[in-house]
Amino acid sequence: AEWEHVLGALIGSGMSVVADLGMWSNWKMPVSYRHMPELRSEAPDAYDEVSGARFAEYDTQRDRGLRILRFLHDRGVRVWLWLPIGAVPTTYGPRHPEAMSPANARVPCFTHPVYQQYLQAFMKEVLETYPIDGVVMIRDDNGGICSCDRCTAYLAASRTRSPVWEQYLVLYDHLRREGFAGDLAVYPYQDPYEPRLEPLLPPDLLVVGHGAGLGVLCRSYD
Repeated sequence: AEWEHVLGALIGSGMSVVADLGMWSNWKMPVSYRHMPELRSEAPDAYDEVSGARFAEYDTQRDRGLRILRFLHDRGVRVWLWLPIGAVPTTYGPRHPEAMSPANARVPCFTHPVYQQYLQAFMKEVLETYPIDGVVMIRDDNGGICSCDRCTAYLAASRTRSPVWEQYLVLYDHLRREGFAGDLAVYPYQDPYEPRLEPLLPPDLLVVGHGAGLGVLCRSYD
């Protein structure tokens, strides 16, 4: 009832797009990792940093997330999902220690094949489970960047020369390959959107929020 009251008032004021902040909010859209089952766990403290939900709460959080999403869709509101990059479940490192940064046990190596498999498994299940209209990508607050030899070599030959913007582009490619036709945006909280990036990014990649400068919701420095 409280959700309906608040969301109804926002809709009545003219709001037409809502973002689910996932790990930072009480509205979550978790996945069960059915496409990467070794990451599942029945341990009471097993936690998915990406969605902000404990594995033990998956059914409850999924059902609640879908109810809120349907409530908004039924009233013509588009729903974007907030997606932190560089975040993984607490089960990921113990299952795949070889796919973590050598310098930080909490940070995944973003060029490791297992991490690419993880991204594909995660996004595939999100799109199968939740009829979202958009995705907002943001660098996770753990702030970690892998700097192993493979990642360093990858960046030297990359488009943007930025480990974070490269991860945004990798995730963008995953989503488009999965057939997602909704909005895709970057929230450059710690990694500003700079003029040099403009010709290197897909034209339909939106830029919003902190660090966006003049490029809010659109990409134009003019």
